[in-house]
Amino acid sequence: MKLSCADTLVSGNDYIEKALKLKEWGFDGISITANGTLWKAEKEEEILNMQKQTGIALAEFNLTGLDFGHLHEDEGEGVEKSVKLGCRSVDMTYYAKSGITTVYFDVPQKESLPFAGSAYLCPPDEITRRFARHMGRVCNHAKIKNREVLLEARNRYETKYCHTQAQAIEVLKTVPHDNVGLVCNLFHMSLTEKNIVDTLKSCKKFVKYIRVADSNRRLPGKGYLNWKEIFKTLNEIGYDGYLSIDASVVEASQDDIKKAANFIRNLI
Repeated sequence: MKLSCADTLVSGNDYIEKALKLKEWGFDGISITANGTLWKAEKEEEILNMQKQTGIALAEFNLTGLDFGHLHEDEGEGVEKSVKLGCRSVDMTYYAKSGITTVYFDVPQKESLPFAGSAYLCPPDEITRRFARHMGRVCNHAKIKNREVLLEARNRYETKYCHTQAQAIEVLKTVPHDNVGLVCNLFHMSLTEKNIVDTLKSCKKFVKYIRVADSNRRLPGKGYLNWKEIFKTLNEIGYDGYLSIDASVVEASQDDIKKAANFIRNLI
């Protein structure tokens, strides 16, 4: 297994400076998310130079923003912008010869939190077909470039549909391409799955990327997840991809990130 970190958790004036710190701390890759509207071509060159100068690989690249997350919608401007955004993200991983691209089934909710009968909704067939068709367009673009597009299930407090790994797999089965898989986010799984270990075993054929954060979305070891059992399972299922530290800890010090890396390294 290889270790990556979200670029937002590392201080630095540019990706090269951040990557140099990650290399010093024992990381293998960096996961980059950027606003698609603000993204400039010169940043692509910066990422390529980052890889050459530091040896840190691009583990994941996603352009997001208001145009992100509309693949489930009917034909229209929102869908076209989301498809274009996904294809641009794929292009960056192609130029870097490294990394995956992630999509969500839908955008974060703006309604009241879903409880009772509205929780854990399976998307209606028509919406699933629309998503599969539009994700398929991104996947087709990626397949030509020998890249993968992965789907991440998110917890029921953030999105309306596709909360569990099982639901995400059923969606992926409708996408007419084989360059797909799951991003398993351990924080979201702690809120939606009955048992993380059992879920990882059941979906092992689809697991392509792991986001690492604890049950409270803090750095690993700061919540109640059973990390020893999780890593025992990852080894059992033969997972050898990236473990990307992706916690919501704006206040974390750089020493905290180093400690988190050591915590994970001792479990691998």
